[in-house]
Amino acid sequence: MEEETLAADGSAHYRLRCGPEHEGGPGVAHGGWISGVFVEIVGHLAVQLEQLAVTGALSVTYRRPVPIDRPLTARAWLAGKDGGRWTVEGSIHLASSGTELAHATALLVEREMSHYTRAREWLGREEAGSDGTA
Repeated sequence: MEEETLAADGSAHYRLRCGPEHEGGPGVAHGGWISGVFVEIVGHLAVQLEQLAVTGALSVTYRRPVPIDRPLTARAWLAGKDGGRWTVEGSIHLASSGTELAHATALLVEREMSHYTRAREWLGREEAGSDGTA
């Protein structure tokens, strides 16, 4: 990501570029890179809106090949909210034409910072095994 801004309507806008190290097919981005971008931008939207939230689900529709080493734009916006569950949508576009290259819908779940403490504690128990040994 090269730039991130929050618009007055609450949507987040990004300038980005896929480097050659993420090439999937000749001259195009790997789908995993595209999915990773969506996880970043939908999560950053929550941060921009001052809420810690984690990705619970992500669905990506690949509409056109995403070229490497070309300017791209992306956008994420809140599409709905039900209690602590957010539906966030995002899109990636070719900067030169505005053509949508990929679209995503994500479920974000609000969390407190203690979420990460609990995750570390759980992992410690998992790695210790049921008998308390590693």
